[in-house]
Amino acid sequence: MPGPADPTAGEIWADPSWVPYALDNNQKRMQFVRMPSEQLRAAPFLDDRALTPDMPRTMLPVAEIAAAMPAATPPPPAIFHSAFCCSTLLARALDRPGVCLALKEPAILMALANAKRMMGSQGGSTADYQRLFEIVTTLLGRQHVEGERVLVKPKEGAEAAKPAAPQVDRIKKAAREAGLSEDETQRRLKALEAA
Repeated sequence: MPGPADPTAGEIWADPSWVPYALDNNQKRMQFVRMPSEQLRAAPFLDDRALTPDMPRTMLPVAEIAAAMPAATPPPPAIFHSAFCCSTLLARALDRPGVCLALKEPAILMALANAKRMMGSQGGSTADYQRLFEIVTTLLGRQHVEGERVLVKPKEGAEAAKPAAPQVDRIKKAAREAGLSEDETQRRLKALEAA
């Protein structure tokens, strides 16, 4: 539980300077770090290198964050890339105060990708993961300044965080059309989740 000076889940949602930073998937908790947009812009990457000991931090149960969540919004636009292709340079070039805030390699996205990889072994479902993805991307996409878009440049490897929902829908539809049994459809879906 947050201490007396720590923000509530509702306060986290209302203040975009509380940036989702890490996941404790075992404890179903999310860590937030308070970084105003100026610090976000100045940070080369939103990982441990951007943190200072005096930065306010808090950890909240994902269930509390989910309960306080406003309507989910589409994920912010993203620059998916392979390593060393000048994607950070592109993100910096697109970052303009009042127009676009580029979040460069938020650590939470790699944590989200890892949570997706572990979901099956920890008893989670595709629906659980989809909800977690919506929470994280809605948190990241909050505007710091009215009219300013948020752009995310994930770290290489974090593209695995993207949910497989369209693939799942295609597999279910193809399975119905092919007359596959429910067991065979579930086997194919489990193979997709493991990938």
